[in-house]
Amino acid sequence: MIKAQVLSQTFNGRVEWIVEGGYFKIVTAAANLQAELYQGGGLVLLAPTVQAGFYQRVPFDRIVLTNTGSQLTEVLIAPDEGGSDAFTGSFVISSPLLGDNADNVAAAGAGSLVGVLSRQMAWNPVTSTFDRLIATPPSSDAFSTGTKGYLATFAALYGYNGGSLDRVRADAIGGAGALRVTERGFAYGASFGSVTLQAANTALNVFTAGANPNGAIVWLADGQVSAAGVIQLSLLAKATAPTTAIDGDMIATGRTVAANQMGFHIDRPVLIPAGKGLYFFNSAAEVAPTQKGVLYTLL
Repeated sequence: MIKAQVLSQTFNGRVEWIVEGGYFKIVTAAANLQAELYQGGGLVLLAPTVQAGFYQRVPFDRIVLTNTGSQLTEVLIAPDEGGSDAFTGSFVISSPLLGDNADNVAAAGAGSLVGVLSRQMAWNPVTSTFDRLIATPPSSDAFSTGTKGYLATFAALYGYNGGSLDRVRADAIGGAGALRVTERGFAYGASFGSVTLQAANTALNVFTAGANPNGAIVWLADGQVSAAGVIQLSLLAKATAPTTAIDGDMIATGRTVAANQMGFHIDRPVLIPAGKGLYFFNSAAEVAPTQKGVLYTLL
């Protein structure tokens, strides 16, 4: 009678067991090995590279195993396939976010945590931590780079701008970043008006380059001047005060409206680049009546 048994040996190289069976299974082997089964002097199975868990149901009377390194090898032999599927044990699934401080997850190392069921996480390149995706957006447009640097929210979308994580906003109609006009009119941020008589070849400042770090929108501009001589009137954008009527980015230039009078009017929004101021320039000494005005928004 063939009885079920487990053969166990730690070895390196080739080992041979003379034993009969109808079922063969490798129970323990840390590394791959080669298995050969023989019956009546003939080879019935050659498995060059197998590992723990490999089994074969075939009659045999001799087993030859070859390890490439020393390891514990255990094989089960039996008259036929059989056994028990029962097992005992326990496991615990725990969240790495038991506390509310998402930065504690940084101990897991960059890229080692994909997410958890209860709180979705992502790697934050600003804080070098795993940060929580939250449903409530922070009160500020820009994220803090402190201990709780939220990466994104479901209510507001954020993107990495090279130094911090900032909110991606869909600007409202008439908002500071929108070149749109509705029937209700545009929303301007500041108003400039002057009836000061300019001396010849001088600049009248609307806003300086220092006041314009992010760009500006000129929504409307108007200039009406009088002078005794030839008039060259311009609205110019420049980092410094212009010295001629064409010294800078010419936003508007004057046209004669009457004898010794010149004016211009623009009502199409114009984006002024960051770092440039806005100036009126007149080549002639002005006399009354004269007026200038601008509606604009500093971004």
